[in-house]
Amino acid sequence: MKRSKATSTTAAPDWKVTRVALYVDHDVLYANEHQQVRVRAYIEAKNNGDPVPLTQAEIASVSLIDYNAPRNAIPFSTQARATAWKGWSAQRVYNEYAYHPAAARDGHSPSTPGAGGDYVELYLSADAEALAGPLMLGFTITGDNGWRYRTDGYVFEPGSDKGAFNTLYDTGPDKAVRAEPPIVYASSEFVLERLEGHRYGDAPDVAIFDDIVTVSIVTGGRVVALRSMQCKPAGMIHWTDVLPDTHNPCYTGYAEPGGTAIAWNDDVPVGSLPRPTLSVAIPGKGTIMLCGRNDIPRAGHEGAPQEPVKVTLRDTYGSEQHCHIGFVAGERDTLKVS
Repeated sequence: MKRSKATSTTAAPDWKVTRVALYVDHDVLYANEHQQVRVRAYIEAKNNGDPVPLTQAEIASVSLIDYNAPRNAIPFSTQARATAWKGWSAQRVYNEYAYHPAAARDGHSPSTPGAGGDYVELYLSADAEALAGPLMLGFTITGDNGWRYRTDGYVFEPGSDKGAFNTLYDTGPDKAVRAEPPIVYASSEFVLERLEGHRYGDAPDVAIFDDIVTVSIVTGGRVVALRSMQCKPAGMIHWTDVLPDTHNPCYTGYAEPGGTAIAWNDDVPVGSLPRPTLSVAIPGKGTIMLCGRNDIPRAGHEGAPQEPVKVTLRDTYGSEQHCHIGFVAGERDTLKVS
C-alpha cells in the first residue's frame, strides 16, 4: 500500500504507530565489552487505518534510549568502549558470545501479534562504566513521514523536539538491564589435558613424539568453553638441565580453539624433523602442540626462548582470562599452569 505523507505538522498523520512493547530477553551481562543482552522492540503501525509492516528505513530508525534520560540514545558500536552511554553500547547483530548464565531465559512475546506487527531485535554490550547501576530501557522509531515515537510516552511531529505525551506509547520504567564484573578464573581452574600420539623410541627420555595438550577452564565441575587463545611468545623450548650435551628437549606451538593452524616461534630450534600439523580442530579448547625431539643439543641454543609463555584467552562469555604455561623444572615433557 502506498503511503501518504503528512502535509502539515499540525495534521494527524495518515501513518501512525498504534502499539509498542519492549521485551528484555536477557537482563544481566558481564561488563567485558563483548557479551550482549538481547532486547526486542515490538511495533504495530497503520496507514489510513489499515495495518502495515514497517519499511526497511523505519526498522533501521529503531534505536534504544535511556528511559530516565530519553533524549540520549544508546550509541551503536561493535564494542562498548568505542562510544558508550554510561558504559552501554547497542548492536544490531548477535556476536555469538554466550549469554550470561543467570540470564538464560527467553522473554515472552504476544501469543498473537496484531496484523502488521514487527519485531526489531537489538543487542547491548557494556564496559566497566556500566557497573555504576542498571539501565532502564526504551526505544524510538521514526516513520517515513517524519513522525517520531518514543516509548517514554512522547510523540513528535516532523521536525519538532516538543512532544505530546500519550500513555499508549509508554512501555514503563521497568525494562532494565544491569552489568556485573567479569569472572576472573584462578590458575587452578585452567586445566591441561594431554592426548598422546604415536611415539618413536622405547626410552621415554629420548622418545620422539608430537602430542596435543588441550587448554580449558573448569569451574565447579563445569567446562567453560573458550573462543580464542594466544600465546606470547608463540612457543618455547625446554631441556631438563643446562648441560651442553643434553639433546632431548621438548618445544611447543599453539592453535586457537576450533582452529588447525599452529602458530610457532621461529626462535625455537626444531631439529631435523619437520614441525607437525594439526588435522582435527578442537572446539572450545585451546591447543598446545608438545613436540619431543632427540637431536637438538643445548649447546649453541642457550639463547632460545625457554621461559613460560603468557596466555591470553577469551571465554565463551566474552571475558578475557590470563595465565602462563611453562615446563616443570627437572622433567622433560610436563607442562604446568601458573
